[in-house]
Amino acid sequence: MNHSTIKNSRIDIDNSRQKSAHLVDSAIEGHEKRWSFLHLVNCAFLLVVFILVVWFVISYKNDFYRLWLSSNFFFLSLSILILTFFVFGQGLLVVSLLHSLGVRTGIHTTLRIIFVALLGKYVPGKIWILTMRSTLFAQKGIPIRNVLTAAGLEHFYIIVTAIVVFLLTTRVVENSFILFQRFTAILIILFLILVPQRILKLVNKILILIKRSSLDRSLLYTRSLFFSIMFIITWFILGLGIWILARGISIDISLAELPAVSGYYAVSVVAGFLALFAPAGMGVREGAFALAMSRYMCPAEAVFFALAARLMTSLAELVALAIIYAVPLRYGKKGQDSDREGPISEDRKTGRASD
Repeated sequence: MNHSTIKNSRIDIDNSRQKSAHLVDSAIEGHEKRWSFLHLVNCAFLLVVFILVVWFVISYKNDFYRLWLSSNFFFLSLSILILTFFVFGQGLLVVSLLHSLGVRTGIHTTLRIIFVALLGKYVPGKIWILTMRSTLFAQKGIPIRNVLTAAGLEHFYIIVTAIVVFLLTTRVVENSFILFQRFTAILIILFLILVPQRILKLVNKILILIKRSSLDRSLLYTRSLFFSIMFIITWFILGLGIWILARGISIDISLAELPAVSGYYAVSVVAGFLALFAPAGMGVREGAFALAMSRYMCPAEAVFFALAARLMTSLAELVALAIIYAVPLRYGKKGQDSDREGPISEDRKTGRASD
């Protein structure tokens, strides 16, 4: 690659960054106006949840105090370790999704952006996690449509695989219904594996609905199989961390119920995610999980367990963020950041400047 080609490539990347930054600024301004009512609903819902939690804690303060005193530091630490591993696992899957869509970003840089953007889900409005992610990636020259498409695929796989884990590990109705659950889960898995292009088309249609340009890329069967399996595995890792958390707060749940805990918590996370009126699903996730766990323990223990799960998963996200910022960026031979950035194109692969 000659000097003029390198110079043109850098100019194209700079122009892409400026254009992306302008689009992000417009998006933020538009979302602030569009989601103002939802912000009020979010805040009102959080206030109601806070009042209910305070009332419940006061009503069962003796039970909560007993559980707090009987906490096991070793199991709590082990739970944080596994939950942090889960956060990194899903972060690496997002990196892989971006690469599948033709975006080359360094793993370290991408994880930093993803973990910082996770904090946006706690801000009323539900859109800030995507806005923060788009803004930070735009500074690296990554087009918004690539970021939004990857986010769309990420959330699609998260939701669908959570439903699969729930159907495979729990009993919704009676024993006679279990075979139907398992059969439905298998059909969903086959859908994920055999029709990846339809999944990508669905995400593109959603992008068009929100007035974003679609991304003309293909998703290989092998990649769809990989994402399906890996997201299912991450749900079980999350479930393991939550099950160990129960041991940490002296709630006895047998090892045989570990798969069920994974399934119930996975579907509770999705329920919170789909509740637009609840920032980060707060209140909804805890309510759904406490309701599911009430079949294994008393109501006070179930609520305490659900609140502890929220606290520990949020803490794991902060730990992951601290770790990724504590680890310095790798540097190449000439002192430059070895994490390469920007969209991959055939022109770049062949030595020509990107259009």
